[in-house]
Amino acid sequence: MPGRLLALALAISLAGAGSGAATDAQPSYGLAVEWLVHAQTYSFFGLSARAELERGRVGARLELGLASNPGGDDLVLSAAASAILYLGSGPERPYFGLGLGWARWEDLVGWDRGVWEQSYSKLLAGSKLSLGLPLFWEVALTVGSWFNPVLTVGLRL
Repeated sequence: MPGRLLALALAISLAGAGSGAATDAQPSYGLAVEWLVHAQTYSFFGLSARAELERGRVGARLELGLASNPGGDDLVLSAAASAILYLGSGPERPYFGLGLGWARWEDLVGWDRGVWEQSYSKLLAGSKLSLGLPLFWEVALTVGSWFNPVLTVGLRL
């Protein structure tokens, strides 16, 4: 089921890219650090990788992430697809987006050991930055997720 949701989000966002050949899309890649804020008392910190197709004012993004809590006894693996709408032009392009994701949480030690999976939706906003390096930042609010919000800062490759 999560794979179908990710494929659907990607297809919808690529279809929204307008007319013309798919080869007109500009691919970009990025690596980032993430802070996933848990709704109760602790956070997860991790790394994510993203691939994005951008054409004009719209884009489609796939992301993979791996995060752990500071104690190191919980791991979260996540995958998401998002449709992106860019505002304005130039080196610093703010954007908004909608996405669907899947997460797998594994508790490795303690009385609550186990594995849980879930699907979630997200609303995201961010911007490319031009501070001498090709950076970006993003904040996402998730619905149906253990973590909310998610702050991401990264480097475009």
